[in-house]
Amino acid sequence: MVIRRAFPQIYEIDHPKTGRYWLVSARKYGMRQRKVFNSKSLAFKHAEDIQEQFLKHGAQTDVPKEKVVMAENFEKSAKKIGVHGVTLDTAVEEYMRFKGEEVANGRPGDILESRTVLLSTPSGGFTM
Repeated sequence: MVIRRAFPQIYEIDHPKTGRYWLVSARKYGMRQRKVFNSKSLAFKHAEDIQEQFLKHGAQTDVPKEKVVMAENFEKSAKKIGVHGVTLDTAVEEYMRFKGEEVANGRPGDILESRTVLLSTPSGGFTM
């Protein structure tokens, strides 16, 4: 018997040996998910999670979770640097230019290492 007709559907099934269980089916829009629960409330919670994921990301369930996390981190970084009126692409280009100059001048190293060297010199980083 269908308990929920909206996407994703929830079916209540009475099995002669295992008893009653609830099946959450998210097989539309390219999503290939079916999961069985012993509790109606757990089934509804899972269906709500799928619906939230669908509304937030669309039907892209084939996208690995790592890529979704990377995209969320990219969005956070873009917001942080956007406050200063700079895009993330511009910041990366500037960093790559900085690294290229370091290598060209024979001073390869990390930005943090360069900062430490500058701060540890007696003249405060300015040498003549």
